[in-house]
Amino acid sequence: MQAKPSKTSLLLAAAAVLVLALGAVFVLTRSPAPELEMTEAIPVGHEPIGLVRSSDGSSLFVVNAADGSLTTITLANRSTQTQKIASQRLNSVALAPDGKTLYVTEVEQGRVYKLKLNQARTGAQVVGFAKTGEFPQGVIVSNDGKTIYTADTGSNTVSVIDSATLTRRTSIGVGERPYSLEFGGQHNIYVSTNVHTIEVIDPISEKPLTTLDFGELTRLQGLAVSSEGKVFVADGLTDLVQVIDPSGKSRLDPGNIPQDEEFSPTDVTLSPDGSRLYVIGRSGYLGVIDPRSSKTIQTLKLGGDLRQVVTGADGWVYATDFSGNRVVVAKPINR
Repeated sequence: MQAKPSKTSLLLAAAAVLVLALGAVFVLTRSPAPELEMTEAIPVGHEPIGLVRSSDGSSLFVVNAADGSLTTITLANRSTQTQKIASQRLNSVALAPDGKTLYVTEVEQGRVYKLKLNQARTGAQVVGFAKTGEFPQGVIVSNDGKTIYTADTGSNTVSVIDSATLTRRTSIGVGERPYSLEFGGQHNIYVSTNVHTIEVIDPISEKPLTTLDFGELTRLQGLAVSSEGKVFVADGLTDLVQVIDPSGKSRLDPGNIPQDEEFSPTDVTLSPDGSRLYVIGRSGYLGVIDPRSSKTIQTLKLGGDLRQVVTGADGWVYATDFSGNRVVVAKPINR
């Protein structure tokens, strides 16, 4: 006859099952492992805003608003060179597809400057400028390098400029206070406004296609568009990232921060493979999101007042700190 299990053995078995169950719950609910860590801060000019990485990934070009200058950072040795571009405040910068030409917006006089990089990519020479609308902020360049587009916040327009002649071909009327621009989808241009709309422009006809309204309680700033045409935009008022895709609108939480703080998102960028969305804000936080699952992977405190963010295939993330006169750097852990 088989012996009956004792009360003690039954209790031990039940305890073991409970431990295994709790362990499974822990595995399923624990937070993802951090992917980035802050590594350093690189001093630049006064009140940096605009930021772009060179096409070969070796340099950063930083636009410093208050002193009208451009800082070139050589990433291999972290050396910097700062040069005066204009006597007025600068804002944003874009790199042309040739990898040799920069375009920088100057807000007070309504200009976009054309700069040619030297062979060593350690500095640039101003070769001319074009007139834009009032108070230009965001700037992008067409894939063929022939056309420049600026978001003219003061005149509620997008300027369309011939890059060879530096003449404004036309101005496209958009929503109130346009802020940032990006290409996406069927080569359309998406324009965020400092109020509550995304304007979609057809660059071929140079006419507006549609307006996406997010409601008055939004303040839309930097945006990014995935290769599938999914649009992500930093919303400084709701503390969220607004999302547009073929199925409609949704929202992402940019990060887990203390309850007494606000994230105040200012800019977003996608990793080259589209697997990560990086969000920065005026409270100095960097949020790392998986845009496909909509899950927040990590929130990292970088400090300062962060304005624009870039990354690259190497996974390093760089952001301008407006109040700290620096570029803060986050590197992949264990890489």
